[in-house]
Amino acid sequence: MIEKIIEFDKQLFLFLNNLGCEKFDPFWLAITNKFVSIPLYLLIIYMLYKKYNLNFWIPILFIIILIFIVDQGSVHFFKNNIERLRPCHEINLEGLFRPIGSCRGKYGFVSSHASNVAALTIFICSIFKTRLLVSIMLIWMFFVGYSRIYLGVHFPADVLFGFFWGGAIALLAYNFYLKFEKK
Repeated sequence: MIEKIIEFDKQLFLFLNNLGCEKFDPFWLAITNKFVSIPLYLLIIYMLYKKYNLNFWIPILFIIILIFIVDQGSVHFFKNNIERLRPCHEINLEGLFRPIGSCRGKYGFVSSHASNVAALTIFICSIFKTRLLVSIMLIWMFFVGYSRIYLGVHFPADVLFGFFWGGAIALLAYNFYLKFEKK
């Protein structure tokens, strides 16, 4: 059963990765670059300041702790224990896909990019329940997730489970945040 799921994941990866073309490579490389998201981060900080005034540092502190836990968990809990190779390290996939991004780590399950962006998205969307911000954050999250597949550094399951991991920890952090906020 698990072999069929892994094979499906590989075939889905090949399909999604091979949808790309050179013309769009710079766009997807930019989407995955953390510095491109700085304007969004600044908007979030501004919105937190508008909502909480001088206490805006409290949700920011929760966000920093959240991202640290999610990021370290994706590496030390998942990647180093499950040891699923990234597509760019799979010898039997060589020549079948477009490796655009740099293939740094050996293992890819779960995607740290996907889990970090999901954690931030879910936490911020839980604080600000405005349709526009939720829409922007969800689109950004899915773009970052797809960029990892497009660039050839993660399988779809790496991204999907990264979303689940980051989202679950964000919901837990938000519940702690609500209890802290009431005090």
